[in-house]
Amino acid sequence: MYKRQALASVLKNYSLFTLLWLLPLYFVQGLARVLLFAVSRRFEDAYQVLAAWGWNLIHLPGTVRRRARAQAVRSVPDRVVKRYMAPARMRLGALATVAGRFLVGRESNEDDVRPSARAQVVAFGLAHPVTTACTLAVLVALLAYRHLAVAAPLTGGALTRFPSSWTAFFSELASNVRHGGLGGSAPASPALAALGAGSLLTFGSPALLQKLLLLGLPLAAAWGCYRAVRSITSATGPSVVAAGCYGLSTVLLEAVSDGRIPALVFLAGLPWLATKFLLAFDPNAPVRPGRWVIGAAAGLAGLAAFYPAAALAAVLVTVWAAVVPTVTGRRAKGVGLSVAALGGACLLAFPVTLNVLRGGGAALSEPVGRVGFWALLRGSLGPGPGSWPVALYLPLAAALALLFVTGRGSRPAVWAALAGISGVFLADLAGAGYLPAALSNPLAYVAVATFAFAMLVGLGLAQLTTGVARQAFGHRQLGGALMALVLGVGLVGQAYQAARGGWAVGGPDRLPTAYSAVAAGAESYRLLWLGRWTGAAFPPPGGIPDGRVAARADSVRFAVTSSWGQSALDVARPAFGPGYEALRTALSEILTGDTRHGGALLAPFGVRFVLARTSDLPPDVVGRLAAQLDMDQLPEQGLAIFRNERAVPTAAEVSSPAWGRAALANGGDRTFQLPRPRSAVLAPEGDVYRGAAGARGSVVYLGDQFDSHWSMSASGVRAVAPHRAFGWAMAWPATPSGAALVVRRSGGGVRTFELALLAVLWAPALWATRRPAGRG
Repeated sequence: MYKRQALASVLKNYSLFTLLWLLPLYFVQGLARVLLFAVSRRFEDAYQVLAAWGWNLIHLPGTVRRRARAQAVRSVPDRVVKRYMAPARMRLGALATVAGRFLVGRESNEDDVRPSARAQVVAFGLAHPVTTACTLAVLVALLAYRHLAVAAPLTGGALTRFPSSWTAFFSELASNVRHGGLGGSAPASPALAALGAGSLLTFGSPALLQKLLLLGLPLAAAWGCYRAVRSITSATGPSVVAAGCYGLSTVLLEAVSDGRIPALVFLAGLPWLATKFLLAFDPNAPVRPGRWVIGAAAGLAGLAAFYPAAALAAVLVTVWAAVVPTVTGRRAKGVGLSVAALGGACLLAFPVTLNVLRGGGAALSEPVGRVGFWALLRGSLGPGPGSWPVALYLPLAAALALLFVTGRGSRPAVWAALAGISGVFLADLAGAGYLPAALSNPLAYVAVATFAFAMLVGLGLAQLTTGVARQAFGHRQLGGALMALVLGVGLVGQAYQAARGGWAVGGPDRLPTAYSAVAAGAESYRLLWLGRWTGAAFPPPGGIPDGRVAARADSVRFAVTSSWGQSALDVARPAFGPGYEALRTALSEILTGDTRHGGALLAPFGVRFVLARTSDLPPDVVGRLAAQLDMDQLPEQGLAIFRNERAVPTAAEVSSPAWGRAALANGGDRTFQLPRPRSAVLAPEGDVYRGAAGARGSVVYLGDQFDSHWSMSASGVRAVAPHRAFGWAMAWPATPSGAALVVRRSGGGVRTFELALLAVLWAPALWATRRPAGRG
């Protein structure tokens, strides 16, 4: 009620000049409030704002009449009207302050000593730790992001390419075709809906959303850690320190440096995820089972839609929460709730679940390679900001804090110690290849360990600072001084590394010099990136590896991208299917030296160029690639580049009869005989390709993974299903010469049903976990 009255009063009482600038500002502020209410699940509050707008729009004629009467007799300026337009609570508060000063007054004392400016700053910082921490965080962020904030477009690191239009996210979400990698029909992640909505809210600019996510998610991660630790300790100062430790952690800074937005989303949500699942085992916390399961499932599904390995983190949190002693019956209840939440998350994010199951768990893994144990202990998975040895301060401070935790904080402290230690060891085992592929994600384990260490720091500081001023000098004071020294040196060192701004992402200058020439000649083709087995991201825009090919000492990691690199439309979709198995077979033959026709083997995949960082390939692999008779090595300019003249476009009409016979033979035994093709590129129009048929013996070739729902039609020819080409792709025999042909995929009803099912599942989940409306 008061919202509609406030807007009506604004329309009635202010002058026309004031309304010209006030109403747009009021609208933007109201829209921001609606969005914040929606994100925080306060749907009733959001409805009240929209209802107030609707009520005033309906009653606008009456408001105009009342405004005319009010303005006709008004004789005071707007600055006077403003005093009476403020909310009642603000007016009453101001009156109470004035009355208190008038009635009580203030005794003057000439002997009062005014504290120094330094003492005032210190006193303010101790009294307002959150404000102080936010101020310092903003200052460090301004220094750290001074180059990223003005870079356009953002490139470098493992940053994926955002589309130019926000509609592309929704188009890919609704499409039955995967447009990245080697194609196929793997469903898109529900995360594309969030990215599309975010792009629309950022004035329809996906590039702006990308920059806001990259720069804002680290701050959101620190804030999430603060809220998580404060919910356990109820202490503001220690929670602020824990948030600083997490926000400046090595794993978070390296994710920013590499531009890994899905990983940053996971890191930002991990503090909430951990405390949510710990709550199910807390004997002192009242838990409403139904609401808890739905809320935990929705949150985990949201994180898994961006980074599926969030499920591994949830399992690790649950396992150690179940191991820590608790009251009788609470362990069984906690396990049951956690299992139900994991099942609900699988259902709410079922497109991701399907991809995980079809890909044999490939979506959960991440090929990082072997990283030293001490590097993992400080949270480092590779070179980047925050990886200096000073980062060891966090596990050291956590170990010190564990010595002082007693009482109510013992249970979460034991969990944090177990989760932190096991996270480091699991990351080491995953990087060394001792874990199954579906469980090999060092980043997920290191992230849990980092948050656990930060939580331990908060718990220890909360215990040390409780009543320490009233106790005799002893081990608590010594421990507090030692922790202050360790934390001070560590946080300053990490903040300095962040403020230097040495990020791998940046402006267009982050792309290798030779890449521009490569991209210009590969618009209708694909690029194959190679590197050592133990590496991480490829040179930009190669991105994160798709997988590995074992060839003893010459084993490599690889990625298949379009000419512009990896796409954000492929978030949470792993590289799996018959096409990738065929690519691994072809690469294995090249790496072992069993063939000298590597260009022909890679031709069906549309691979026009093979690229690698000069220092990132074993010398024998470089020699074998150079020895291929049908591949040309180009001059090095920071990249080792091999051009494949036998490559065929990913969608083309191929007029070479020998090429067509080899394709339709549906086997790889004749691939090495492929000649240099004569081809005409088919014009893409969304999920449809158009072109003209060639001479007799030609084939229409689509270099995507086989899907029987594709068909080709031509003038006077009925639509026909595809033949399996080379064992994994699609091809159609020739049609009458010169006929206009159309290649399209049918069966869109399945994807429509999936989207409708997602909406049906998410709508009640969000409504069941909504927050109550605010008062006043």
